[in-house]
Amino acid sequence: MNLFQVVYWAVNIGVGLAIGIGVGSFLGWRMGWIAGLGAIIAAVAAWLALSKAIDFYYKFRPLRPRCKNGCCLQSDYELVDWDEQNSTWKCKCGDTYVQRKDTFYCKKDGDTLSPFRKRTWFHGWQPMNADGDAGQS
Repeated sequence: MNLFQVVYWAVNIGVGLAIGIGVGSFLGWRMGWIAGLGAIIAAVAAWLALSKAIDFYYKFRPLRPRCKNGCCLQSDYELVDWDEQNSTWKCKCGDTYVQRKDTFYCKKDGDTLSPFRKRTWFHGWQPMNADGDAGQS
């Protein structure tokens, strides 16, 4: 669990307790328990719905393309190095890629980069030709 998730859960439990105490002061402790528990359950349901929606979005528009061998998905990459303009990734197959914004380059011998895939608006990752244009390579 990362820091964001810890803060999220702490805030939700606090809000649930505050709602429970507020409702409990007007309608009694039993209704306060129900309202507080309901608020926490609603927060958990919202968290799950949001995470499923994000997973669904990235299923059709992944952050990284499949590797050139076709074996590795977006979650199979490991970040090796990054700076302001480039992110260097290594897939489980051992191939190294450099990402610049919406473009993936395959890193060959030394520092030679060859165009690999470009992220287009509606079509996910498309192959690139030698000129660097998205289309059939």
